[in-house]
Amino acid sequence: MDEDDVPASLRAIRRFTPAKRTRLGAPTIGAALESDPAFRAAVQVRVRDGLPDLTAALDAGTELPAVPAADVAAVAYVLAVADWPARVEAARRAAAAERLPEDREPSARQRERRDAARAAARDDSARLRDEMAGLRRELDEARRALGRSENASRRAGQALEEAQQRSAELQAQREAIERDLSAEVRRLRARLRDAEASAAAARRGVRSDRDAQAARLRVLLDTVTAGAAGLRRELGLPAAVVRPVDLIADGEGRAEGIGIAETLAALRRGRSTDDPALVDEILAMPGIHLIVDGYNVTKLGYAALTLEDQRSRLLAGLGALAAQAAGAEITCVFDATSASSRPVAAGAPRGVRVLFSAAGELADELIVRLAAAEPEGRPVVVVTNDREVIEAVRPLGGGALPSGALLGRLQRS
Repeated sequence: MDEDDVPASLRAIRRFTPAKRTRLGAPTIGAALESDPAFRAAVQVRVRDGLPDLTAALDAGTELPAVPAADVAAVAYVLAVADWPARVEAARRAAAAERLPEDREPSARQRERRDAARAAARDDSARLRDEMAGLRRELDEARRALGRSENASRRAGQALEEAQQRSAELQAQREAIERDLSAEVRRLRARLRDAEASAAAARRGVRSDRDAQAARLRVLLDTVTAGAAGLRRELGLPAAVVRPVDLIADGEGRAEGIGIAETLAALRRGRSTDDPALVDEILAMPGIHLIVDGYNVTKLGYAALTLEDQRSRLLAGLGALAAQAAGAEITCVFDATSASSRPVAAGAPRGVRVLFSAAGELADELIVRLAAAEPEGRPVVVVTNDREVIEAVRPLGGGALPSGALLGRLQRS
């Protein structure tokens, strides 16, 4: 039955074992059958389903000799058949008749029943002993398992305590290290501030010394400059610097040549002779004088243009190159058979000297004279593919650079 359908007085008895329920719950169950029609009806349905033959015989009023009178009386009472009181009385009389006086010998049937009951009791006792022994073994095993669990628990507790103690020690060490580090950082910061203050003081001292030295040097320089200016005025020297090229252009002077062939050979080693990077490396030499064979370069790179356009394009490129190569002297030489072929002075870019050969003179001859006019020790490089010019300037200490290298450098600009 569902828990809610069971009478309140029987809910505790419901949890009893069948033997205990028969021994202790019979009066309460009987009272519920008398007082609770719904419970009695549920029990009647169960009895009819479980004992269909007996309930049919009781409903028909017939006898069932094979069924004990007590069982018939009980079912008749539960089903509330019409003659249930008579059947209960018959069962009582049968039970009284079966009771024997103490001085009478029991019948064979009673002895058999008694022996069977004793055998059943012995079997039940043996079975219970076996069950008791099994339960004792299980209890012992449970106790041993409990002991092992307790030991493991104690070990785990000890390990936990040790781990907590170790953690506390590590925490204390970490805090001590952090304190030491904080103190060290403070000391280092203080030392850094002291060092910065010392460096600032040193810089101020150096700056003061440097300013004093600069002031002394400036006074000395002003004195030397004033003395040089006075000496120039006294000697009547010109203010402008006259270079050897300027003297050659006017038809004057000639000097001993210098050698740069070894330097160019070292720069070209392992590289193409037309490498444009050679131009930058040559212009980076201190005091370099680059002499360009103008038409030899333009006819290689701009042969389709007119001579005037060739000159303009080359000079524009050389002007950009001169702006990038501060300190280098660049001279570009062209052939000229008449004064009309000379460009106007405004056509020469800043930093580039433009020269034309004199009447009856080739540009190659002027280039050789320019190389020969340079003083000993100054590097001179001629940009040309003309073999005669190269052979002529080499004994003078000058070097040669192919026209293709200069064209490649100008195209890169």
